[in-house]
Amino acid sequence: MKRVIVFTLLLINLFHTTYSIYDDSREIVKQIETGRKSICYQFGLQTVYIIEGDSICEVVIKSDNNDKLISTMCKTTPILEWSFNNSSEELAHAQFTIDDNYHLISSKLSLQEDSCITIIDSSSMYITENKKLAAKIDELKKFIIDFWVKNYLETFKDN
Repeated sequence: MKRVIVFTLLLINLFHTTYSIYDDSREIVKQIETGRKSICYQFGLQTVYIIEGDSICEVVIKSDNNDKLISTMCKTTPILEWSFNNSSEELAHAQFTIDDNYHLISSKLSLQEDSCITIIDSSSMYITENKKLAAKIDELKKFIIDFWVKNYLETFKDN
């Protein structure tokens, strides 16, 4: 009998988690499917989506270790303008190497334009010769991490 109760509770939890993740994913997709460009930065258990805007960008922060979304906004900065408008072109001419080794903490930074996804950076991709491009990518990652720290910690500091 105890096994049945435990099994039932596990099924209910699995259903609730799956349903919550489905709702969260649907909300993110709905915001991104507006035809605007979006940046997605996945690092560890966190994902930050920045959806292009004229002077204000929509931001959605998703954590895989809880089922809550943070939806907020940020100003369109020069580094965001670069990533939305010029990163694809500059990456097309860049040389990089791929590291197939296992990475304990992985990351992926990408740009979505319509149905095309451009990988800007990942934990296994390294730009080899263009120092200016590498610096811009590092600046973009720093901007996103700083924004995440500020908003994520403020939202969940009481929990």
